[in-house]
Amino acid sequence: MNESKLIELNKKNIFLTLIISLFLSFCLEFYIILVENPDLYHLLKNLNFLNTIIPLISFKHLILFFIVFIIFITIILNKNLKEKVCFYLYKYRFLIGGLIVIVGVLFELHGSSIACFHLSDYSHKALFGIPRTIRSDEFNVFTPFSLSQYYNNFGYYSHIVGGTTTDMALTYCQPIWDVVTLFRPFLIGYLFLTPEKGLSFFWIGRLVALFLVSFEMGMILTKKNKTLSLVYTLLLTFSPVVQWWFAINSLVEMLIFGQLAIILIDKYFNVSSYYTRLLIALELSLSMGSFLIALYPAWEVPLAYVFFMLFIWVLYENKNKIKINIKDILLVLLVIGIVGLTFCHLFIKSYDTLLLTINTIYPSHRTYIGGEGELTDLFYYIKTIVYPIIPLYSSEIPVRAFYGLIIDLFPIGLIMFIIVQFKQKRNDLLLYGLILIEILFLIYFCFPLPEIIGSVTLLNKTIYTRLMDIITFINLLILIRSISLFKKPEFEINNKILYILCLVCALILFILTNNQLKLCIIVIIFSVVFYFTFRYCFDKNKTTGFIISILIISFLAGGLVNPIESGLDFYYESEPIQAVAEIVQNNPNGLWLIEGNIYIDEIIGVGAPTINSVHTYPDFSLYSKLDPENKSIDIYNRYAHIPIFIQNTSETTFAIPEVEISSNGAANAAQFIIGINVNDLNKINASYIMSTVELEGFSNDNVSFIRIYDDGVNRIYKINYR
Repeated sequence: MNESKLIELNKKNIFLTLIISLFLSFCLEFYIILVENPDLYHLLKNLNFLNTIIPLISFKHLILFFIVFIIFITIILNKNLKEKVCFYLYKYRFLIGGLIVIVGVLFELHGSSIACFHLSDYSHKALFGIPRTIRSDEFNVFTPFSLSQYYNNFGYYSHIVGGTTTDMALTYCQPIWDVVTLFRPFLIGYLFLTPEKGLSFFWIGRLVALFLVSFEMGMILTKKNKTLSLVYTLLLTFSPVVQWWFAINSLVEMLIFGQLAIILIDKYFNVSSYYTRLLIALELSLSMGSFLIALYPAWEVPLAYVFFMLFIWVLYENKNKIKINIKDILLVLLVIGIVGLTFCHLFIKSYDTLLLTINTIYPSHRTYIGGEGELTDLFYYIKTIVYPIIPLYSSEIPVRAFYGLIIDLFPIGLIMFIIVQFKQKRNDLLLYGLILIEILFLIYFCFPLPEIIGSVTLLNKTIYTRLMDIITFINLLILIRSISLFKKPEFEINNKILYILCLVCALILFILTNNQLKLCIIVIIFSVVFYFTFRYCFDKNKTTGFIISILIISFLAGGLVNPIESGLDFYYESEPIQAVAEIVQNNPNGLWLIEGNIYIDEIIGVGAPTINSVHTYPDFSLYSKLDPENKSIDIYNRYAHIPIFIQNTSETTFAIPEVEISSNGAANAAQFIIGINVNDLNKINASYIMSTVELEGFSNDNVSFIRIYDDGVNRIYKINYR
């Protein structure tokens, strides 16, 4: 090629890069607008929707995206540059991950939806995305619990949550100065950093750790196939189940430390130095302890099946390297001893809490005997890419689909498994084991079974939505493992025929999920993903289209589920919160009530001891003051959100909201309402009440309400008893 033609080709590439970058920038900004304005979703069916969206375009976003896409496309189009970038990204992946955490913490980036709090009157907009009110168990429980620990000296027991002595270690594990926190390492940032940076470390650290650990797990599954390892990492880290449930119930920790344990066991058999093996044993103690101490059996039990199968497989793969001697036995005992002593310590300090928790009506008496699921649930992942842009609680998001899932590209994994195992005769132990576990789970998922089966298998500790999450995780493992073992056949496949087949497949899956979302783009996107997946299977050199298509669906399904926030000024600088903080500073022992429809944990983040903040286990000493004969014990013997309403027309009442409670123990089972008679306030020694209504009308000869703050919406009252 002569010099003039080379210059002309470079000009064309530059022009093409600029045009594609500009187009992709507008597409990404258009998507972000839909995420941040979910009500616009319904305008997609209106030809005039652009008139509404165009004024919302951010040129700052466009410039940023344009630069990013130019860099990305330039790398993709230049083969040598792409290889160098990939080489250095892989070589320095741990260093890069560490730098991302450091930069993220310095800029106080996080994904909390705490901006949903009603008291926040601070003018605020997330950097990207929106806070999600549906994630109330994060911003109205877990995060304010963590922030409250700054006013509790990170003690094992708190006087702020519930306004009484509350265990902060067992349920909704919180940062505490205790050995237990070593097994919850992402909470350590709170102990040494400001609340904003501690929150950032919790979010960014876990995201980076899950990404890096999943990649290493993928390298083991695929025998160091970097492309498939990256695909596995993207589909797991940015899966809907991980991102929608990112902050609570320790799912991220279970995935990080469950996979890390398998990686460490594999590493143990591939080193000979016992000094190195000792370090691995200590890390393994941390991993096993961290997985077990998550204490959320609904995910923990089915995940344990999967990781146990991976453990058996790793032992089988290393069978020729296993030579047990006294040193190995001592190291095994060391691991068991560290984990065992930690749990003994937790058990002793939290014994009373444990007794209260295991005797609750909810969640301890929640028992799942199987059933409620359908085989078509295996295909619901196809719609998860549009859930971030749909209004919350939309009828188009069925419960079984919203509660998680991993985009596992089912049934591609099953198809590849059949070809690999029965056509190509690979006879892979891991694939057989995973299929057997999946069959067990699917039977339990689809059919009610005798209680004895649930008790023996421990699957009675899960619920069908959580079980479905783990089934999709198994499908992802099967997909990645099967593709890695697949041998390219001798015949060539016609690309046009392949795409048509993938288009038909995507359309069938779309129809199988009841066709509630009338967006043809879903079918188009997944037909493209299926096409590039099969194309990669037949030619392992076709990596670019495969990775880019996985990047797209991972971003759409999970990338902006949580907002990208910076700092907590919008919380701490809001006027009502500052008013509460000032009162708490002057009277730190005064007990508070949240009255009415305010989020009940809004003020514990500034150290206000709140009687009706979320009770992670029942406070019978409180309830007995209001219900001395225990008539309502079946109502309040539970984990609960506790809205309180002041009234003077009847005795104090306890009631479960009159809404349907699903058989899987949904959120309504975790709530009861107290209609407290104004004359009973002195029984619980409440000093202050925050409310959105005027309470002076409830004053009487026994109690009076003195308004000390009013911003026109929120009111704070000092309670005087006569």
